[in-house]
Amino acid sequence: MYIIVKVVIIAAAISLFVWTAWQNFAPSGRLSARYEFDEISPFITSLLPGGRALPIIRDATGTPYQGMIGEPVYFRLRLPRRFDRVELEIRFQNQSQPILEVGGLAARNPDVYDLRPLENQILDALDWSEIYRDGLTLYQRTPTFEHIDTFFAQLPPRNEIATYHARVETPFRIPGYTPDERVQIIDRSLRGSHIFYAYVKNESLDVTFYVQDMNRDAGGDPVAINVFSDTMPVASIGESDDGRIGEREEAGETHPIHLVVPGLPEGAYRIEIRTTRDIFIRKIETRSKKFVILNELFLGDEAGYQSDDRPATVWTSGRLIRASTLHADGAQELMVGEEVLRIPESHQEYKRRVSGGTPTRLLSPQGDVMVRTNGYFAFSRDALFVPEPVRLAWDTDLDLEGINYILARYRPPVRHGDWKLASAEFDLTKLLWEDHAVPFAISAPGILELQNEVRIGAIAAQLEREPQDIGALLKTLWQKLVRQLPQ
Repeated sequence: MYIIVKVVIIAAAISLFVWTAWQNFAPSGRLSARYEFDEISPFITSLLPGGRALPIIRDATGTPYQGMIGEPVYFRLRLPRRFDRVELEIRFQNQSQPILEVGGLAARNPDVYDLRPLENQILDALDWSEIYRDGLTLYQRTPTFEHIDTFFAQLPPRNEIATYHARVETPFRIPGYTPDERVQIIDRSLRGSHIFYAYVKNESLDVTFYVQDMNRDAGGDPVAINVFSDTMPVASIGESDDGRIGEREEAGETHPIHLVVPGLPEGAYRIEIRTTRDIFIRKIETRSKKFVILNELFLGDEAGYQSDDRPATVWTSGRLIRASTLHADGAQELMVGEEVLRIPESHQEYKRRVSGGTPTRLLSPQGDVMVRTNGYFAFSRDALFVPEPVRLAWDTDLDLEGINYILARYRPPVRHGDWKLASAEFDLTKLLWEDHAVPFAISAPGILELQNEVRIGAIAAQLEREPQDIGALLKTLWQKLVRQLPQ
């Protein structure tokens, strides 16, 4: 009897092991996971961090959910092995949050998430006409075009267009542009990562960034510079850390990183500098007459470089200016055109809408300020240009900005009782894997300012990869089983 019981126990253990391993290995190439916030999932974590993500509770019907009141919040998709693709389905409740998105981690230093739309209440509320093509929607304030192809062929002024997860297919050109051999010098300190655009015609893309590692924070400070034409990579250079990775170490020497890309066709090229806030760009030299910064401009302090702070003048195409500083000494009055934007405290963001026309002149008396807008910055009025339409944001004022067309790749969520369902697909080969998991973020821009709450009721994942050879799989399972059995 004892032997029979022992055999049954061993057989049950082997069966459980084989079943679990079969699920984890997913020989069919498919794996499904679902988390409904009622019990711990081996594949999907709850939302973090606390403060932005509320504790899990149940609603009046007994349905568990986790609320978010700040953004972004994060979860991890833990996987037993590599997969190629995933379709995420999010079940949520959202009363008045304008934009809700989900994205996978694509890069670190700084963190970059490849976001996909879940809900856009701005688009859902529009009473504009709509035309469609291959998942692309053109919203028109006044019906002008019958087909999207005609829209691209007879493109309206770009300052009348906004985009949302879509791009204008018509190449950008500056009529009558002629290159200039003179070097444009930007003698201002910029801190951390920035995205630049430079216009090129019958000339090389030629930019020199003079960088300095201030070594204020612990950890390495590599610099990666990538050049893109639309979404296509064109060139990349970079450098590793200077070797000083402790906190408050001696600052490094200012030195040049020279970017030269010859033989490019005419057009606007995006230059992305990815690094940490320990890296300061102390000076830029470029032969491009048109040279701008997209969306975020971080004017660095001069401590350890110059004896005195210097005022900085920039020009912007943006209509809503947001500004903040990281230091108490950075409190200042930022001039926005003829109006004042006061920044009385650190770690608080202050905003002002531009009342006149654009471009608008901004004057910072001392630097050490981060300025954000939905548009572009330049260090001279002549250098300013707008290579891409504005991106539809949660606080975009369509009337104030004169937007008459919106180009979007977006599907509204589906109603499911009191909840909404939306899905998003990701190529896992283009996302970062960390400790057998892929980090994801749920973004709700403006949620803190609007004092909104979004409730997340379920996260489901449909994973795919190439099917596994059964013979190889059984061999692997047997080897694992042998290692588990008592000797």
